[in-house]
Amino acid sequence: MEEYFYYNNLSFCSLNLFWKDQNNENDNSYEYELYQQEKEEILIYEGKKTKYKTINLEPKKEYTFILRILKNGKKIDEKVQKIKTLNSPVAILAKNSLKMENNNIINNENELSKDQKEIISNCSKIIFDRKDEDILKGDFDGIEIKIAYEVETNIHYISFDIKSEYFSEFFKNFLEECKNGIITPCHFIIQKLPTILIFHLLEKGPIILTGKRMGGVIASSLAFYILSIGKKMKKDYDNTFLKKEKKSIGVVTFGSPSFLINLSAGDLSKNFVSYFYNIKDEFDYIPGIIDFYNKGKEKDYKYLLDIFEKMELNDNDKADLHKLLKEINFIKKFYKNEDNIKKLMKIPFGYYYSINSSNSYKYINDEDFINFYYLKYFDNKDSI
Repeated sequence: MEEYFYYNNLSFCSLNLFWKDQNNENDNSYEYELYQQEKEEILIYEGKKTKYKTINLEPKKEYTFILRILKNGKKIDEKVQKIKTLNSPVAILAKNSLKMENNNIINNENELSKDQKEIISNCSKIIFDRKDEDILKGDFDGIEIKIAYEVETNIHYISFDIKSEYFSEFFKNFLEECKNGIITPCHFIIQKLPTILIFHLLEKGPIILTGKRMGGVIASSLAFYILSIGKKMKKDYDNTFLKKEKKSIGVVTFGSPSFLINLSAGDLSKNFVSYFYNIKDEFDYIPGIIDFYNKGKEKDYKYLLDIFEKMELNDNDKADLHKLLKEINFIKKFYKNEDNIKKLMKIPFGYYYSINSSNSYKYINDEDFINFYYLKYFDNKDSI
């Protein structure tokens, strides 16, 4: 008997395994068991197929896969493959991110076009301007939704925000889903949203989902949900930043934390990277706090909302916030260690831009993401 046991498409989190025997291709009496060995053998596949895709592996780790070949229920042979996964990019911020698995340096300059800047500006207006003319507002069990329509481009802008009375419950559920490994940690909120209305608007023309802070997390999670459902149904949605046509979607968030937890999800969804634009003020470190917030500090949820709602913090606010950061171990000694950050951070996904006081945008690539998103606070005396 001459068996072959091999693999391809190795990445930082997945690979395809194949096995083949030229002498038994048409013999249905053969079956296969595939085991993944770490501390003990774990059966990951049994049956007659001769291929298997394994996902959710850890980056830069050696795995042992054992293939057992059975005929009429009895083991007749065994093959072993030892495979080491690749390095992972720090973030999935561009389609080139995955090319960085082996520490290749990629220059990911990504300048905003005039149209893209206009879209971001319109998102900013619907969120931060207090004028309510021509804006449709609705309250969906504590989630505030605003819809604005731009005639010239036929784009519907839909923003999300959380009402103060719902914030504690929302944040508790958000942290619980993060703990449980939900890919988009606002899945619990989808059932509250008027998804039928949003799909109806998609049929009429392009839409942009937007929001600040946790409202941005909702916008991102909903978009990821829509794109993922479309992919499963073999129904493609275009990118509003590139095509202003029916059934196109885009996302703009302001000061939002990352929202993917699963590296494999980012790998499988890398074609959606350019649908997500995340804008963060140069010295805004609240998103990093949200990413790392200790689930046990429920008494501070209301205080966090007070901080989130302020555009600037006074000296007392800063003193209280620094005390809170010390309580949850968000301190320089811990977070200057990038390995600590990589163990705890969710997966940044999309394009990230830093915006400064003169409204100038700077594209953030994978190499400088951690410093921009998590460590900027420690390097600046006048944070926020």
